[in-house]
Amino acid sequence: MSDVRTIFFDLERRGAISRGSLVGCNEEEILGVEKSHGGRLPRAYRDFLMVAGRSAGKLFAGSAMFYPELLQLNAAAKALFSDSGFPDLYPHDAKAFCMHQGYEVLFFMPGADDPAIFQYVEGECAVTQPWNSFSEFLSDSIEKHLAHWPDLNPG
Repeated sequence: MSDVRTIFFDLERRGAISRGSLVGCNEEEILGVEKSHGGRLPRAYRDFLMVAGRSAGKLFAGSAMFYPELLQLNAAAKALFSDSGFPDLYPHDAKAFCMHQGYEVLFFMPGADDPAIFQYVEGECAVTQPWNSFSEFLSDSIEKHLAHWPDLNPG
């Protein structure tokens, strides 16, 4: 079982989210994401899409991270960097996977199975790398959500 799948399995086991609140993408949708992102996706991100690519309950509420909205994230990321006056900070082969409220974007670079995650916040003049892997980002984000909302199921 991959790290991403294990993270969600543990979340279910802890009772923080039910399997019914996790809605994954099918293979056709994942292929559409790969097409929109210009190439094969890292294993860890593919696993995320398979498990929770359409919905993860309250997890990541307020963020554009789920299918089909994620198909537009690379264009939205480029616009954010451009509007901020730093179009060259967004690498041409970057793959945006999350945008929060239009002012923060998270992306990875192709190549690794579980890639480092980069972050840009509007108004900043630099990109940071807060997480060494997608799995680390996911685990850290879940723990932060659980500190405020112990039940991630919708409604």
